[in-house]
Amino acid sequence: MFRRLCFSLLFLSTQSLISVLAAEPLQGNVKHEDITPLSGDLYEDGDRELLPAGVAFSDTVPPVSSELKLHKLFSSISLPSEDKEDTWYQIPKWRAGLYHREKQIDHTKFGDRESVSKVDHLYGMQVDKNGGIWHHMSWPRITKLSLEGYSQYKIINKYEPISLKGNEYCVKISSTNVDVDDKTGKIIRLGKQEEFDWYYPAGAGVARGKCLIKGFSNYGRTNTEIERCSVEERLIQPFSVLNSFRGKNLRESFKQYLLSHDLADLVPPDPSAVESGK
Repeated sequence: MFRRLCFSLLFLSTQSLISVLAAEPLQGNVKHEDITPLSGDLYEDGDRELLPAGVAFSDTVPPVSSELKLHKLFSSISLPSEDKEDTWYQIPKWRAGLYHREKQIDHTKFGDRESVSKVDHLYGMQVDKNGGIWHHMSWPRITKLSLEGYSQYKIINKYEPISLKGNEYCVKISSTNVDVDDKTGKIIRLGKQEEFDWYYPAGAGVARGKCLIKGFSNYGRTNTEIERCSVEERLIQPFSVLNSFRGKNLRESFKQYLLSHDLADLVPPDPSAVESGK
């Protein structure tokens, strides 16, 4: 059975980030002392579990690619090409920067269960003319989580911002999950997942999140009830503009995105023009 992991909003824990921030992909190795334990069930009020109007989990999803088969050597398969689609979206200033997570709490009918979920997340890359902070996202994106005796590769098929408010934002993440035995290198489980994540500020440099997760079989049929978990992340590095990532010129990409979406008034001035006083 899959261990359902809250993936988290606005992720950027990939191999390319190593050269920028010297961090392992999806394995947070930045230590942060005095992390306040998570406490309390974020789902006490049942009404808060309702998704925004017009938004819902799918009843079925497309099946897992025929390239992925149980007991097949993971190293022998061809993974989908990354970064075929991308977009930009604004994020709250309180969320911008490099954050670190230590664990997650699963909320089950048998009570709360704490589990290790170490990861570093980078939020925000460019700043518009009015000072708004924007984040770049592309998919498919392949990430890796190291667990006990196996590794879970998550192929992010779609990343959709749902809502953005001053003290809350929400996204929907659709993924294919592939569990690979660390000893044999063979695929031991396959499935798909849909996830809704909400994040809120919880004090200076602290953000809390709640996640709703639904699992599907490799045939695309529902195979789990909607699962709930909560996380807490702490700021370990303040926000700074990132102009290049994974070989992409983010400054130019951001400019073209704004122009193509009738947001020319938000295009930031060219740094060289600012330096020359033009």
